[in-house]
Amino acid sequence: MKVIFYCPKCADDILKASMEYQSTDYKRRYISWKEMKVILLM
Repeated sequence: MKVIFYCPKCADDILKASMEYQSTDYKRRYISWKEMKVILLM
């Protein structure tokens, strides 16, 4: 929720990527990189 409040656009991208996360392995790495960035922002 903090991420959504901080930047709704980024949160929207993460939600879309999470759906495709199961679809492709490439997205898995993308989410993993995003999570690290989110943790740094938090």
